[in-house]
Amino acid sequence: MSNKAKEKTTEYLLRLKDALSETFPHGRRVYITVAVALVVSLTMIYVQNLKVAYDKTRTRAELLSSENKMLTEKIEKLDKELSETSDSLEIIEENYENLKEEINNLSEKLDAAEKDAADKQESAEKAEDLENAIKDLIDTFGEANRSRSGKELYSSITKIDNAKDIIGVYLADNPKSEEYIALLDAEKKILEDRIKRYPDYEPCEGKVSQYFGNNSRFSGNKLVTTYHNGLDIYNLNKNVTISSAAYGTVVETQTTDQGGLGLYVKIDHGNGLSTLYAHLKEINVKVGQTVEKGQRIGVMGQTGAATGVHVHIEVFLNGNRTDPLNYMYPEYKR
Repeated sequence: MSNKAKEKTTEYLLRLKDALSETFPHGRRVYITVAVALVVSLTMIYVQNLKVAYDKTRTRAELLSSENKMLTEKIEKLDKELSETSDSLEIIEENYENLKEEINNLSEKLDAAEKDAADKQESAEKAEDLENAIKDLIDTFGEANRSRSGKELYSSITKIDNAKDIIGVYLADNPKSEEYIALLDAEKKILEDRIKRYPDYEPCEGKVSQYFGNNSRFSGNKLVTTYHNGLDIYNLNKNVTISSAAYGTVVETQTTDQGGLGLYVKIDHGNGLSTLYAHLKEINVKVGQTVEKGQRIGVMGQTGAATGVHVHIEVFLNGNRTDPLNYMYPEYKR
C-alpha cells in the first residue's frame, strides 16, 4: 500500500473515531472493538479489492505478454520473410541484369550475324562479278591478240598482277582460283617474253634527221619528194653507242664499208619483228649471237651512203618495213 493510501486510511479512521465518540459516548472499549473490527473489515475488503485488481492486472499483463510474444514471433517471422523476399528480389534483380546482358549480347550477335550474312552475300556477288571479270580478262588474251602495242603489253602485265591480287583476296576459296592464277601466270610469261622482244628501247640518244616514208625538200627552186625506208637519228657526240631495241638473235651483219648501208647489224626478235641498224662505225656482235634489250651492238658512224654521222634504223613486221616511230622515239611521232 502506498503512503498516500495509508494517510487517507488513517484520516478516515480518525474521523470514524470522532463520529463514533459522538454517537456512542459510552462504552469506549466496545466502540474501539467495533471500530477495529470495522477497520479490519474495511481493510480486508480493500485488500481483497486490491488483490482482485492485481489479479486482473496480472491476467491482463500475462495476456498482453502472450500477445506481445505472438506479435514478436510474427514480427520475427515477417522480418525473416522480408529478408528472404529481399534476398529473392536481389537474386531476381541479378538474374534480370544477367538476362538483360544476355539479351543484349544475343542482340549484338544477331546484328553481327545479319551484317556478316549481308557481307557474305555482297562478297559472294562481288566474287561472282570478279570471277566473270577475270574470265573476260583471260579471254582477251591469246593468239588472236598478240599484236598489242608496247603500251598495251605493259598495261596487260599490270592487269594480270591486279587480277592475281584480287583472286588472292576475294576468290581464295574458289575451287577455280588456282586454275585462274595458273592461266594468268602463263599469259604473263608470254607477255613478258613479248615485252623483252618488243623493239621499244631507243638505240641511242639523238634527234631525227629524216623520217620514215615520204620526205619533201627543196632542191634549188624545186620541191623534191623522196621515200625513206627507215628512221635516221643523229648525235653530235663522238663514239655514240648503238644498242639493240629488243631481245633477239643477230641474223645478219655487214662488216665492210660497201653499199648504201655501210656497216650494219640485223636482229630477229621473234613474233614477226626484226630491226636493222646501219651506217655504223664499228660492230660489236656476231651472227648467231643472242642480245638483250639495251645491249651494245655497235657505234654510230658514217659508213656507206651517209652524208653525216648518224644511225639508220629499220623495223620489219612480218618481213615488211614499218615506221620505227610506232615503237620508239614517241616524242617525234608525226
